[in-house]
Amino acid sequence: MNTDNVLVYAATHSDGLFDTADTAYCVQWKNFQGFKFAPGNDTTHLDLHFTNMSRSASVSADTDPDVIRLLVTANKQKEVAEDIAHAIIRAAMNEGFVTLADPNADGVTGATISTGAGPRAKCSVHIQRIVSITYDAPDA
Repeated sequence: MNTDNVLVYAATHSDGLFDTADTAYCVQWKNFQGFKFAPGNDTTHLDLHFTNMSRSASVSADTDPDVIRLLVTANKQKEVAEDIAHAIIRAAMNEGFVTLADPNADGVTGATISTGAGPRAKCSVHIQRIVSITYDAPDA
């Protein structure tokens, strides 16, 4: 099964609107490098690393991965990683699109995703929100 063309989407929303306070990120799964569990006693964060999509004048900037940081239910990082993997496989067989988390998809006006989120609002019940999406801006 080829999962390369599955698209992964994540969005942060602080006010429930698509505006400058928010970040949206959509990338092909083939750019996925791996999950990184938070160090030490941090049991509530999980990072997803992707190959940098942008090309910049700085060679070192091109080697920094794009990172989506998730806030997850305590001690559920493994379950979230499994849920994401299962969502990718399902997407490869069907629609080709996975929403990690998107507060606007479930109609809330804050950054937290409601427990009654619709099926496309998040791919794991243990994802509470997207903490940050970090990537290099492309050169002008």
